[in-house]
Amino acid sequence: MKKFYLFIFLIFILLGICQTKVNASTTGYSEYKEIKFSDPYMRLLIEIDSSEQNNYLKKIKRKFAGWQFKIINYPTEGSFIGDTIFSRYNNTDQVINFNYSSSIVKTTESSVKTVGTLGASGSAKGKSISGSLEGQIRREVGSVRSSKTTEETEFMVKIMPGRKVSLIIKGKVRVSNGVAKYFLFGICFKKGAWELVDLVSDYYELCEEIIK
Repeated sequence: MKKFYLFIFLIFILLGICQTKVNASTTGYSEYKEIKFSDPYMRLLIEIDSSEQNNYLKKIKRKFAGWQFKIINYPTEGSFIGDTIFSRYNNTDQVINFNYSSSIVKTTESSVKTVGTLGASGSAKGKSISGSLEGQIRREVGSVRSSKTTEETEFMVKIMPGRKVSLIIKGKVRVSNGVAKYFLFGICFKKGAWELVDLVSDYYELCEEIIK
């Protein structure tokens, strides 16, 4: 009987591990833990399976030389939850004063995801696409101007007993995705899917939770 309960216990542990892995990759981007859209038809590339991507690839017309692409989802704005700057727990019965001071560099730029053979040569797989392809896509979907600023932050937080306080990055992004092929002499040499995530705005939100 003890072996039976041990077996059940191990199953629950494995299920918990699997669930954690699924939740950790819901967007496909390390900097975006969660992206939600008000448009119910909008999907991230990670939610579009390979068979559907291949169906879109088949719709791309052959050309003698150069890139051809097809957009699956035109630019759609969504809200995101990003990195956690800090989390502090108070497991005591006393109020804790936590002082936070930091110099945060904020960079507004785009994130790129590719599937297949679209990655630019010399780049990390899935992190960049050919400049000529991105240029053509950008003429269709538009772009967001990049910027870089340094923000000095300093404040004090009172953490009540049995509470957790976290500083989390949130904001707005604009997402578009699709598929593309590269032809030379009418022969397809590269093909795959692409996605562009443009950071529109971000802010820092202080969140308090009850420790369970």
